[in-house]
Amino acid sequence: MVQIVRTPDIPYWGGTTLTGRDISLDLARLDIALSVLRDALLADESYTTATHGAVTVGTTSVVALSANSNRVYALFINDSDTVIYLKLGATAVVNQGIRLNASGGAYEMSKKIGNLYKEAINAITSAANKNLLVIEGV
Repeated sequence: MVQIVRTPDIPYWGGTTLTGRDISLDLARLDIALSVLRDALLADESYTTATHGAVTVGTTSVVALSANSNRVYALFINDSDTVIYLKLGATAVVNQGIRLNASGGAYEMSKKIGNLYKEAINAITSAANKNLLVIEGV
């Protein structure tokens, strides 16, 4: 039988006697440091200009969003009755890449999510004249 022994607190750290107050202060400092780091990482997440547009997508690959080194956010919404496919940095091909389902299928990009892509994004579908809504934040 294994017996687990629990101690009520950590009395020593590196040979120094600790009190509950010492640990509380350390945790408070850590919380502040993490908050500052989080704010710094997310500071470049906000955008001041949002550009809304629509792209007509057909059976030939078209540029849905041009390359933009200042991009911090992008959202693609399929406003059609047919599946649309996105391809990052290459010619779009049906049944490859990012699938946007018909009637509202969407794909969001941002640094916070971890999938921000700043190069050109192309689109294609299996039918002519389908509508893709595009929002870009810079």
